[in-house]
Amino acid sequence: SPKTVGGELEVSRRMLLNARPSVEALLRADLQNVIATAIDKEAIGGDGTGNTPTGILNVSGTNSVSHSGTSQLPTRGTVLEFIELVDTDNALMGSLGFLTHPNVVKYMRSTAIETGDATPIMEGPDTLQGHLCLSSSQVPTDVGGNSPADQTALIFGNWADLLIGYWSAVDILVNPYHTDVYSKGGAKINALQDVDIAVRHPESFAVATDINQT
Repeated sequence: SPKTVGGELEVSRRMLLNARPSVEALLRADLQNVIATAIDKEAIGGDGTGNTPTGILNVSGTNSVSHSGTSQLPTRGTVLEFIELVDTDNALMGSLGFLTHPNVVKYMRSTAIETGDATPIMEGPDTLQGHLCLSSSQVPTDVGGNSPADQTALIFGNWADLLIGYWSAVDILVNPYHTDVYSKGGAKINALQDVDIAVRHPESFAVATDINQT
């Protein structure tokens, strides 16, 4: 079902007077970035309430990985568990990869895979146990109501099974009569888009929501 996401910009009278195609392109890019960032955030951690889609971290049926017995930080063993769980559900296919918060990437890049082996858990800037691993501050840092409250998440799976549906293109509305700008001769520019998010096959994802930040 469609959920509406939007962004707005306030444009001054002088910018309107001196507008060039390059300025318009810059403003459109800013609005598109705001909307895309909001969609990414909800695709990861949306709770499904009100106008909010349900993201991967709150979908029922995904595989769960616990770090409670490992100082609540990733190890080689728990990373391999993500892959094992998805493989056991016959879902180890498609656009496979990990996603986590930048703090977790920092930890895995600076921590040895095991005692006596200087190789880090995360082998390269974007590689974890042979799979793509990306980081984003869109991954929440207060997930699951855990203690401590600043725990974050690690997700692995087939990202082709994360569906994002659109009911419209981005609608651009220019309003020169808004109370914030009317007396100054400027304009408010609003961008709106209808979208929803669905995980087509929850077993395609393994999720941990108990990782301590470092």
